[in-house]
Amino acid sequence: MATAATVAVLRDERTPAPGLLVERATDDVVSTVETEVAWPRPQPGLWRFMPDAPLLPRVGHAMVWAGDAVFVWGGFDVAGLPLTDGALFDPAAGTWERLPPFGVGDTTASHVAWSGADVSIVSATGTYVYDPTRQAWNAFLPPPVPEGHILTDQVVGTGDGVVALSRPARDAATSRPAMFAFERPDLTWRRLPDPPVPVDDGDIVLSDGDRAMVVGRGWSGRPPAGAVLDLRRRGARWQEAAAPPGLGVRPLVRLLGGLDDDGGVLVGVGLPGAPGYAAVHDGRGWTRTDPPPLPASPQVDGLWVGDGLIVWNRLTGTGAHLGLRSARWTRFAGSPVADGAPRPAAWTGSTIVTWGGFDPAGAVYRVR
Repeated sequence: MATAATVAVLRDERTPAPGLLVERATDDVVSTVETEVAWPRPQPGLWRFMPDAPLLPRVGHAMVWAGDAVFVWGGFDVAGLPLTDGALFDPAAGTWERLPPFGVGDTTASHVAWSGADVSIVSATGTYVYDPTRQAWNAFLPPPVPEGHILTDQVVGTGDGVVALSRPARDAATSRPAMFAFERPDLTWRRLPDPPVPVDDGDIVLSDGDRAMVVGRGWSGRPPAGAVLDLRRRGARWQEAAAPPGLGVRPLVRLLGGLDDDGGVLVGVGLPGAPGYAAVHDGRGWTRTDPPPLPASPQVDGLWVGDGLIVWNRLTGTGAHLGLRSARWTRFAGSPVADGAPRPAAWTGSTIVTWGGFDPAGAVYRVR
């Protein structure tokens, strides 16, 4: 009886005209044909090399999904000098497009968030918004960080803007953090009520568009704590939220996580030699689950994917997914461009895109 099968084989696609090798099996003959395909997506569970980017080699750059393309910006070159340019990568077409120049020198890349309509780069000296529709930048005032405060890397998209968090400097007289919202249509920063949870570097802000949650690991003898704020109502006050169980037991570098109407995920990145931490929120409370199946490292990032969290190690190019409903971890195949250079990643909705390094290379991994 005749059988038919089609098998896609990935090869290095860092060429101007990529092809796809397809094997077709018949009764007695297996024939291999090469078909020219502009950018065939990898099969689920497989990696595909990206074409060369129109950017200089770099590390420390930002990567974030911007609706229909991956936004890459900033970073530092091999000499440690800041880079003030970027590009968009379209994972559907497999093409790069350079971003227009910033126009100013302040291009802090660590505070970057997708608001749902544009990309915001937030620093202590300015807020710079890239509009993909107009392909243009707009500059605005920075968040009104109080004197003696430091802007943290907790700049989070809300679906209609971004929220940012600042914390007191070590020698500040107050221990209360401050939070700010940058929203349409005003496109100006407003100060939100101060979170009642003391925060430090490594603590986290989560948002599902309608609300924000602050979770502190507990430090300086304080217990872990959480609080929730309704972002839709002006004048709303913070409500106490239960801290995840066991959060303060282990030494953690920082927290990662995500939140939506169905619940949330919180992952603690452990110090080298120490285990990590994970918990799932079902909308009513937190449940402790297995720690991430990756070695503890401060190089681990978190990518919220709607049904859970992907943790990604920038140095090793390895990752795993913690499901929101299953509360189970699934590991991914390691990136083919992992060579010890720190490469961040972005989540597109179905694939992981990672790029960068001093020998710049990138790859796309299809999760589903």
